[in-house]
Amino acid sequence: MEKSMVKGIVIGGVASVALAAGGITTYKAMNTPRFAEVVAVKDLTETIKTPREECHEVQVQHQAPVKDEHRIAGTVVGGIIGGALGSTIGGGTGKTVATVAGAAAGGYAGNKVQKNMQEKDVVTETKKNVRRSMTPHKNTSAMTSPTLWMANRSMFASAMTPETKSRSKMGNSF
Repeated sequence: MEKSMVKGIVIGGVASVALAAGGITTYKAMNTPRFAEVVAVKDLTETIKTPREECHEVQVQHQAPVKDEHRIAGTVVGGIIGGALGSTIGGGTGKTVATVAGAAAGGYAGNKVQKNMQEKDVVTETKKNVRRSMTPHKNTSAMTSPTLWMANRSMFASAMTPETKSRSKMGNSF
């Protein structure tokens, strides 16, 4: 046998073995089931804010409405009383001066007394105090995020499924 013929037979045999090995590997890969095993499951949670109202009744005091803004009644009553007291002092022209001075002082004093009484006159009301706030709370969804172990691909993956299964069929996503 010639050398070139031996070389051709050897190269052809090696090529045949390589093609057969590639075909067997491809056949096994195509017929291997595409399943993943769930190795861990984590619940999906979201934070939801719910509106809330807190109502309290509060006592509020404020100045009562004034009926006599210019305090005329206090000035007049004070002037009359001051004039009456002033007329009891002295005699003649002094009596007249004392009456006028008593009326003026009494009018001023009556005005200040009425002002002081009006400021101290308060009205108490009950008011409704509403406080609005948002209360956060966590909501666990029915959806879970499993960690999958792809046995035929030797890799981890994460997928969304509506429920937890012991095995999850995976398509050509990996």
